[in-house]
Amino acid sequence: MQEVLKPFLRNLPTDTNITYILAQHLSPTYKSMMVDLLQKDSTVKIKEAQNQELLEADTLYICPPNKNIIIEGERIIIMEAKQLTYGPKPSINILFESIAANKGNKAIGIIVSGTGSDGSAGIRSIKAEGGFTIVQQPQNAKYDGMPNSAINTGNVDLILDVELMGKEIVELLKYPDRKESLNNIDY
Repeated sequence: MQEVLKPFLRNLPTDTNITYILAQHLSPTYKSMMVDLLQKDSTVKIKEAQNQELLEADTLYICPPNKNIIIEGERIIIMEAKQLTYGPKPSINILFESIAANKGNKAIGIIVSGTGSDGSAGIRSIKAEGGFTIVQQPQNAKYDGMPNSAINTGNVDLILDVELMGKEIVELLKYPDRKESLNNIDY
């Protein structure tokens, strides 16, 4: 996953008032070193998400292994695996659904390399609320299952290399009307 996240993080905009949340599938017994490994390549602050923590701008929160993460208002909620028993932990669908419900048309969902279809239902939720969706170019993904599954929903706004995603987020912030013109692109 680092091969995807490092170029993404190197190209993220700063001073944008954006909060990033990473839900990554890891072994439940895995001791994650992700914060330390990614911080040196990042333009934003990186930290492991804590339950009831207030969201901070220009910060990437990483979900702890074998937990689910959602947002409620301006707070992070970490849920024990037993609270939600279906699908992988963390569930990208559950995260995206909470972001869509809380942020509406300001939500942005990004799917990168991974196997399976997690995130596809969440992409639909974000689009239903008027949000924006970006997916990694499948041919450049180590595992193309999740990108292809998201694309197959018909609810993806842009398909990009990870290095270009940060620049596109800035463009969306600068030119909100751009979202409407991009919604009309056929892939």
